[in-house]
Amino acid sequence: MKIDDALLAKYFKGDCSDAERAFVETYIATGNTPELDAFMNRTWAETTVEEPVKRRPVIMRRNWYAAAAAVIAVGMTLGWAWQRKDTRNVASKVVAATWDTVFNGRITARRIQMPDGSTITLNGRSSLAYRQGNNREVWLNGEAYFEVNGSEQHPFLVHTNELTTTVLGTEFNISTSNRADSSIEVSLLKGKVRIDISSPAVSLTQTLKPGQMLSYRKGKIPAAPVRFNRLEVLDWRAGKLVFENTSVADAFARIESRFGCKIEVDDPRLLKGRITAVFTAGTTPENILQSLSYVHQFTYRQIDKQTYIVGH
Repeated sequence: MKIDDALLAKYFKGDCSDAERAFVETYIATGNTPELDAFMNRTWAETTVEEPVKRRPVIMRRNWYAAAAAVIAVGMTLGWAWQRKDTRNVASKVVAATWDTVFNGRITARRIQMPDGSTITLNGRSSLAYRQGNNREVWLNGEAYFEVNGSEQHPFLVHTNELTTTVLGTEFNISTSNRADSSIEVSLLKGKVRIDISSPAVSLTQTLKPGQMLSYRKGKIPAAPVRFNRLEVLDWRAGKLVFENTSVADAFARIESRFGCKIEVDDPRLLKGRITAVFTAGTTPENILQSLSYVHQFTYRQIDKQTYIVGH
């Protein structure tokens, strides 16, 4: 079952006819929603701003449906549009399903208790969305650790771009922003999960066993699952940053994801090195770059509050 952006945009604005609304909701109910996943990720990207996060509580709940309507209808960022009267008028037109979105705008992790009893630990600078009335199907942007209560009748689904992770009851970690090539990583600690990839280039189902990780790069057939270093994958839950024979490119990607900064590299040859190191809570990006520069023989300079230039 396929759907296009124009109809999704119309649906989120509350302008669908009864027949169109029924079609969209039937599509969402199938659980195979790559077009919706892409639509939501684009909306996230268009509405990500730091200022509202700094001024509001660390975890903020929004009506995703109304927020998407605000973006499409008035072309404003999520944080500012939510405060405007015209956005409230748009939201009042919405008569179909509503969404809750949880944002964690800080570096430290936050624990979320879901209505079904499952627990999600959301890493800093990460977002989670789910439909009201169906909190066992969520959309993740960033990184989170899931402790899912078992229910054979109602599997728990996590959507990350073209990849869907289906579980009955288990513990696992998903990251969408820790790799330089933007790969999604699913790491299973307990239980069993099924991963479904659906894209024009890749159609694949893979089951993971405890201790296995699957990495998926958009449009590429993934390699077989591999064993992972639990201390490295879950370092963020302990407030640390752990590199275990990690490529410099992936290390820089994780620093960017963790601190919301930008690292620009003058010489691509620097990215081919490997890093093994542990940084404790409270270490700044500048401290990390300073330590790494001694070992890997590079220089760096900070050109603004959030941007670093690395070179020889």
